[in-house]
Amino acid sequence: MFEPGRPGEFEVTAHRAEVKICTCGCRNQAEFPEGVTAAAQYGSATQAMAVYLNQYHFLPFKRVSEYFNTLYKMSVSAGTVANFVARTYENLASTEEVIRDALRESSVAGADETGMRAEGSLHWLHVMRDEQWTLYYLSEKRGREAMDTMGILLTFAGVLVHDHWKSYFAYAATHVLCNAHHLRELLGVVDRDSVTIQH
Repeated sequence: MFEPGRPGEFEVTAHRAEVKICTCGCRNQAEFPEGVTAAAQYGSATQAMAVYLNQYHFLPFKRVSEYFNTLYKMSVSAGTVANFVARTYENLASTEEVIRDALRESSVAGADETGMRAEGSLHWLHVMRDEQWTLYYLSEKRGREAMDTMGILLTFAGVLVHDHWKSYFAYAATHVLCNAHHLRELLGVVDRDSVTIQH
């Protein structure tokens, strides 16, 4: 198993499973540690760091590969990093459902959406969050179709804080409008109309 070590080197851990044959002829082999499934593989710390750099710091697969090579002299291909991310996505499906369920039951939650480029076209990153949980959902749609598919607002009965985008008002929540958006819009009016505000 390959894991980051000190700068300039990586650590290799070898696991061996002893095999014993009983007097009755039964062959018994010790179990490998959890997660050790191949003759040679990257360890959990390597995989976690690769996913963290790619998903949290938005480093491209190739740059993550370069990070491991530069800092640890460890060969981790861009394709391997992509595989780590895909595996993590699959493993987090149940966690995502826990977050979705918690947000459905939240007493106060905020919702927003922002445009971003994905696969060469405009997509919308929908966000729903409360003080403990945050769920992101990427869609080609901005409005109610995407919000329904995200799977929270259809049954959400708490206080929903949002930017007064019209699609939010279709849901049976108590609606509260976001003051940060109000301030931004008021500043836009001031900038546009050159209005002087007196204190």
